[in-house]
Amino acid sequence: MSLPELTLDAAVGFAGSVRNGFHLHPDGESRVYPLGATIAISRPRTDSKAREGAPTREHQTSHITFLHGHAGEVTALAVSSSGRFIASGESISSGVAEIILWEACNEAVGTTYAVARRLSLHIGEVVALAFSTDESALASIGGDNDRRVVMWNVSNGNALCGSPAPLDGKVRTVAFLRHSSTHFLTAGELAVSAWEYDAMTKRLQLEPIKLGILKRDILSIAVDENDEYAYLGTASADVLCVSIPNRVIKESFTLKKYISRGVSSLTIVRNGLLAGAGDGSLSLMRREDGSCVLQFEACRTVGDGAVTSVAVARSPQSNVKGLEYPKKCKSDYAKRKYVHEALLSLRNGYIGAECYRDASQTVAFPRKQSQYFATGGGSEVRVWATDTAKLLLKIDVKPCTSKCLCVSFMPDGDTLLSGWDDGKIRAHDRETGELFFVAANAHDKVTALRGMKDSSGIISGGSEGNVRLWNVINGSIITLEASMKEHRSSVNDIALFNDDASAVTASDDGSCVVWDILRRTRQVSFFGSTYFKAIGVHPDEKQIVTTGTDRKITWWDPADASTLRVVDDPADAELATLSIAHPHGASIAIAGTDRIVKVFDYESGDLTAITPRHCARVVAVAFAPDARALVSASADGAVRIWSIPDSPLAELGREKERHIHRVLTGEIDDDVLATARP
Repeated sequence: MSLPELTLDAAVGFAGSVRNGFHLHPDGESRVYPLGATIAISRPRTDSKAREGAPTREHQTSHITFLHGHAGEVTALAVSSSGRFIASGESISSGVAEIILWEACNEAVGTTYAVARRLSLHIGEVVALAFSTDESALASIGGDNDRRVVMWNVSNGNALCGSPAPLDGKVRTVAFLRHSSTHFLTAGELAVSAWEYDAMTKRLQLEPIKLGILKRDILSIAVDENDEYAYLGTASADVLCVSIPNRVIKESFTLKKYISRGVSSLTIVRNGLLAGAGDGSLSLMRREDGSCVLQFEACRTVGDGAVTSVAVARSPQSNVKGLEYPKKCKSDYAKRKYVHEALLSLRNGYIGAECYRDASQTVAFPRKQSQYFATGGGSEVRVWATDTAKLLLKIDVKPCTSKCLCVSFMPDGDTLLSGWDDGKIRAHDRETGELFFVAANAHDKVTALRGMKDSSGIISGGSEGNVRLWNVINGSIITLEASMKEHRSSVNDIALFNDDASAVTASDDGSCVVWDILRRTRQVSFFGSTYFKAIGVHPDEKQIVTTGTDRKITWWDPADASTLRVVDDPADAELATLSIAHPHGASIAIAGTDRIVKVFDYESGDLTAITPRHCARVVAVAFAPDARALVSASADGAVRIWSIPDSPLAELGREKERHIHRVLTGEIDDDVLATARP
């Protein structure tokens, strides 16, 4: 029997780790990018959405189509010039890494695609793909275990020819010439090569492009409109210009004064060259007519991670105003101002510059507020609106090498807590991002934490196994109250009982401990042959639920640590996270390595609903406090918001809350209550 699927309200987040993986569809609206093991096609739309208790309003959303077909994560992506074809390559641990050629099912609807062909030659990984302008040929580059360059016939999926890559170093990128379907360039460590396919001999002929004494690691290629010059972005923040007909280097331009960490993406737009850098900046350089000379114009920061893709719309919009000076711009100041305004306009709609960030590792709601939630991952903590998936706040923590491992809220919902791998607990204002306090050396790594005691206390767990209690004074000073040691390994999760007088912790050492917070002592422990990854307390506090690497969901009695029920995961997957719906406790959500979020009936343990498969393993799930939404985060950087249908128990609980509210506010007086009694 097929199970009902939860309705996807919104999907946000994009890791952006695939170089040149973000594309603007030729339809001028859709965006195509890899998301774990799938291809996401996002089309913006204006939608009117109403939730009970929230005003109806227009807001910008996206309709997302997911293309499923890969067994491993997508590592290379290309879109043909008309948008008819999409090519995607994968990375797998062993065996053949497939290239899937997707073809549009309906020319009028360019975002509906089906698998046309599977191209199977590369071993382990496909690192780069490129279509010829006329869409007749596809070039692909294999990874370190393959090291082959292959040219494919798009119409029938046959390999025209394959050849070993140059032995000088890794080949990282490929680009066809604009006016040829038989000539393309490859580049990587220490080498740039020009390839030509000979249809008579059915062979690829290789000719190296001479860089003289320069030794560079090349990350990106951009070929000009006339196939005269190719611009190469390097890891040392240089842009090299080579003559394609003569196969020699012509000029070398350095951007070291303006950027760092290399030129990871290059794109030509009209008479300009856009360079995305590893430090999150986007630079604009002017190209002289009939010359390979470049002139630096402006640089703007567009993100905190590396700009791995810069995609220019293939519509009339790409004829961007500002790359040619108007007559009124005579002074150098006027020219700089005009270019900066042009670059800003590029940022605001004409190009998509995607920056790489680490994926979200954790999700948290405030205790009693469902309007927003927080995610943490990499060096960022973000706050999102639940109903619109709009980003409300982004907090960047320096240094950027620090990684957020857990987030939580104080009970008032106004203070956002985060735990970090540098051992610190940080507290920020949820609306402004202002830093309230920092607890340095709280743990080796802060792996779990919860706000408690009416915004005056925090409980945290660390990678060394310690569980610690903290006191917050006036919302700005934090002091250590107690440190409790029972676990011998990392504390992965903490759940509080309703009165905050007790807490339970789950650890990699195969134990869970129920703590008496007031006495700072252990009440009871229970053990399993597993790494306990997540734990939850039912609202009635009579049961505790755990998940872990043993692929089981286990119900425990917190009084004597006895096992009440064990349910095996239907997919036999390792389970990394769980959440119990509050306040009624009718449902429990679990997720893990099989990439599916499953919702179980709490009382019976029956599986009642599932979500469509995430694109990567799910690392966190959380019910909204009103149990009407479920948020899940996966290792590819995606955060998804799901609608939860009302259950009879949930509606009964809400009716009880409304009744109590009417009594407390005087909407129902004592006389009415007296007549209602039997």
